[in-house]
Amino acid sequence: TPIQQGFSRAIPLRFLPAFPPKAVPSQAASQREWEAGLTFLRWVRARLDTAGRSGQTILALADGNFDVLELWRGLPERVVLVVRTARNRALYHLPRTDAHPGPGRPPSYGEPAKKPFEWLHAGLRNWTKETVRVRGKDVQMRYQVLGPFVRAGLPEVPLFLIVVKGMHRLVGKQKKRYKHKGPSFYLVSAVQCNGRWQLPFSTSFLLAWLWQRWEIEVAHREMKSGLGVGEMQCWNSRSAILSEQWSVWMYAVLLLA
Repeated sequence: TPIQQGFSRAIPLRFLPAFPPKAVPSQAASQREWEAGLTFLRWVRARLDTAGRSGQTILALADGNFDVLELWRGLPERVVLVVRTARNRALYHLPRTDAHPGPGRPPSYGEPAKKPFEWLHAGLRNWTKETVRVRGKDVQMRYQVLGPFVRAGLPEVPLFLIVVKGMHRLVGKQKKRYKHKGPSFYLVSAVQCNGRWQLPFSTSFLLAWLWQRWEIEVAHREMKSGLGVGEMQCWNSRSAILSEQWSVWMYAVLLLA
């Protein structure tokens, strides 16, 4: 999320280590990727609030490794998470308010919903076309917005499912060729407005950022193959962390330049 306005003249960039428990001991405690991501989101939220921008919503994009119950449950307020999810993710409809008129605990889940990949076989009339502008190019996407749903083990956090159909795109400048992109499935935080659950942003806005999510993967490849992130020779636990942070910071500054 671009947060360069309102903090200071410098652009804050932060990169947190996430060493597995079996890694060589270092100055940083071991943690999972989603735990580092949650720490980062809380840090950004606190910085925005301190800068007088408490009304601004944060949109966080993440891959499937961050589709974790604890991360969904621990999200700060005014933080929207869009995460790629498994094609066979078990989802449930929200329970009906009139489904439990008698005494006792009301149900936490409604009827089981289709798995994300099963929506691909829906009729053509259920698909919506949207053209989004990405880096000066128009990309046409076919999608469905479904829900709200809840995940198994997380009945208190309603989510929407966005199913993006696969596509063939014409790529290349001198030698044109078609490139296939498979379908993808995303879970989005739902927000409540006037007693109803709805998407936090417009579908065109979300689809544009969903397409840009692939830039995360491209950036990782460029950092490793181009800048050699992870290849520096380090002789102590402190340099093992600082060398990575310095390399990734330098990559980010080059992009901004």
